[in-house]
Amino acid sequence: MKARPLVQCLVACLLVGLLTKPSIAQDVFFEGSEHDLRFFEPTHLDFDCRPIRKDCGYFFRYDKLSWAIVGETTTVGDNSVIVYSEVMYPSNPPEVDSEIEQVDPPAPYQIINGLQEVPPDAQFGWGDRYEFGNFNKGSGWTVGILDGPEVSKQTVFGFGPSLNGFGSVHVNFTTSPGFTLEGWRDYQDQTISEGLVTSQGTVIQGPGGPNTSDGIADDVDGDGFPVFFLLVDDLDGNGEIDDNEVIGNGVDFGDLHLFNIRFDTLLVRNSTELQGIEIMKTHVLDNQHKMVKRQNNHWEIGYGVRFLRLRDRFFLQGEGDVLGLTQVDTKTENQIVGPQIRSRWSSQRGRLNVALDTRFVFGYNVQDLDQQGDVGQNLVPGGLNSFLYGQPTTFSYGTQANDFSPLFELRADASYQLTSSIALNLGYTAMYIDSITRASQVVQYSLPNMGILPAGNQDVFINGANFGFDVVY
Repeated sequence: MKARPLVQCLVACLLVGLLTKPSIAQDVFFEGSEHDLRFFEPTHLDFDCRPIRKDCGYFFRYDKLSWAIVGETTTVGDNSVIVYSEVMYPSNPPEVDSEIEQVDPPAPYQIINGLQEVPPDAQFGWGDRYEFGNFNKGSGWTVGILDGPEVSKQTVFGFGPSLNGFGSVHVNFTTSPGFTLEGWRDYQDQTISEGLVTSQGTVIQGPGGPNTSDGIADDVDGDGFPVFFLLVDDLDGNGEIDDNEVIGNGVDFGDLHLFNIRFDTLLVRNSTELQGIEIMKTHVLDNQHKMVKRQNNHWEIGYGVRFLRLRDRFFLQGEGDVLGLTQVDTKTENQIVGPQIRSRWSSQRGRLNVALDTRFVFGYNVQDLDQQGDVGQNLVPGGLNSFLYGQPTTFSYGTQANDFSPLFELRADASYQLTSSIALNLGYTAMYIDSITRASQVVQYSLPNMGILPAGNQDVFINGANFGFDVVY
């Protein structure tokens, strides 16, 4: 036989061998681990006609997540503050009260915060989870990466700018020492004759209207004196008051009015984002001592370390009425790191594999809290329909806290074996984290500077579905 036909025959035999047997590559790092490079090779069956699920070698798993991050709905405003509706009309003088039946005016009603249950609430968002690693002789390592989900919700409350100038979204605030919600109002039409208020009409214009009523501060105490007046005297005794005989300025502080805080519109937005990474060492418990019918059940235990970051943001923006444009942006970042332990049970039923996976993290939580904002674009100290001392205020705060934040996670998964190396997955994941900080719960509703409440007093529950695939080679 000639040399060339002989070489052709040998090449043909080699090709036939490659097509009829799987190509095997030895792992130089893990002795005894074999990689079948044919990803789409049909699943082999054991003596009980069950498919053999490949569990040795490198693996990669991807899951698309649809999870809901449950939030603690919050009240916009401080519920500990008792606020009553504005008193629009002065009380009658005593000599008038004695001649009419109704002596005292009706009592004002209590104002409560209008937004009692606002986001954050349970919202679904999309995310991704990647896992890869290597298994060899009943043990292996795994790296898991969590990217998302990110959930967000935005709602606008209120009627919008009103012709009567009164906002519809009530928010109650505490006040810093020395700061008062009192000021001079201009709600009513009135005239001044010879330095005295001689007539006064009903309320026609609120503080957030397009124009003031008449540009004259209301005579709230009904004493007939305007808010600002001059003290004069006939110093030269000529019987006339000259321009140079002014002896002082007068201010009628009895005309101060206590305002309610309202907004024409109030935008509330909350967003939460989840990210993390974990590194685990896993051991498959030997079940060779079990009866043959139980060989399709497996237990795994693992240990490692995990990092999880939960970012939360709560944003408010109000417009109109006394304060004008006011916005507060509060951000919290929970950075949880600690040792993790794991226990997993799985069972093969034909091509179907079901599993329960539990994980617990002894988490140390470093919490960063930040707040920026602006309060009171419309405030003019002592101006009409403004506060006596109020002025626009910009602020920025930051603080940090540390807590023990345990994390518990449960995964329930089912996978269907397509080939010896590829399976499709569908499952459910639930996660509970304690002693964290949610941005919406740490806003201190205090004028004029707002503030941040103590951290670490909230928890979060995250759950939802996941679906994807895994590959072993």
